[in-house]
Amino acid sequence: ERVAVLGSAGTSEVWAEAHTTLASRKGDVEAHATLLCSLLLGFNLEAYCAMGTTSSGEPHMWVVTLDRQDADVPPRATFWE
Repeated sequence: ERVAVLGSAGTSEVWAEAHTTLASRKGDVEAHATLLCSLLLGFNLEAYCAMGTTSSGEPHMWVVTLDRQDADVPPRATFWE
């Protein structure tokens, strides 16, 4: 199943769900990021999909995990490509 999402430029974009990406064995950067984020969430990590642009200005999506080991220290963010 595909889910419609509104893109940042006002255009409609369609993202595949994680199981669709696995079944088709292919996908774009957003499909891979949502699949990785789902996997990390399944391992009980605090994971988020983050959208931004590359240094060349192209839209891109990364996965971010937050490590909150100590309540007195800000969480450590790890970006996954």
